[in-house]
Amino acid sequence: MPAAFQEICQTCLHDFQLNLLGLEKSDNIEAFHQGRIAIRRLRAAMAFFKPMVFDSAYRRLRDELKWLAGLFGAVRDMDVLRGNLPPPAPEDQASMRARELAGDCEAKRLRAHQAVVEALDGERARILQLDLAVWIEDGRWQKQSSGIVENPIPGYAGARLGKRYEKLVKLGADLARLASGARHQIRIEAKKLRYMAEFVGDVPGVAKDRKRLKELIDCCEKLQAALGAIRDEEAMVEFMENAVRVGADAANGLTKTAILPAGPPPRPNGGIAKELQKAVRSYSKLAAIKAF
Repeated sequence: MPAAFQEICQTCLHDFQLNLLGLEKSDNIEAFHQGRIAIRRLRAAMAFFKPMVFDSAYRRLRDELKWLAGLFGAVRDMDVLRGNLPPPAPEDQASMRARELAGDCEAKRLRAHQAVVEALDGERARILQLDLAVWIEDGRWQKQSSGIVENPIPGYAGARLGKRYEKLVKLGADLARLASGARHQIRIEAKKLRYMAEFVGDVPGVAKDRKRLKELIDCCEKLQAALGAIRDEEAMVEFMENAVRVGADAANGLTKTAILPAGPPPRPNGGIAKELQKAVRSYSKLAAIKAF
């Protein structure tokens, strides 16, 4: 199993470092996106193999990756928010305010991009990458005596994934009625389970059969996407409401309809209700798979 862990982590770290070249341009959205995915997968690998690789360096490296992931996450959120902003209303005054809102959002988005670029150019991030490479290749965890290391990977992986699966099914049991924070936690758990299952998707014996494992990965991805769309829409509506409130005060009573088109709040992803239906369908399929 140590070799499997090393291979997964080395691939994730390589993918991340490969995208650093694209980050030289602070507005390279795809490079930021791929870099963020590589960090997420690396964190998932560390969590998946934690019983085997936990040592004196584990918590520090995990926390440093969480710090870096937070910076990349802020970029992602601002990129999506900027893309979801509605077009200006036709009125001249409204168009001017809408352009101000778009400009404010764009400035925050570029600051988030620049924060990542500056962090990666700093000593903290460089030390993190070096320490990770050394730890993955020759960490103290390799010298610790543990019976887990000797276990066959199908049994180990099946047990770990089974627990994650049961946790996710339990958390999502009342998905349609859950609050935003609880839905976000389900999204995180679905994402982790998906990545972990992908790590061992080609290993025989991990699940009852490979078809079920593939279905599980697909359901997790769809569940994650639907809940992510809901979160993005909620963030956009919150931003608009806050911006309108501030703008109204500053403009001595400028109304919401003077900034946004008349009608219900914009729904760039088809509406929360529609995405929630997708999430519930994906969860129901997931809960019925019983892959382990």
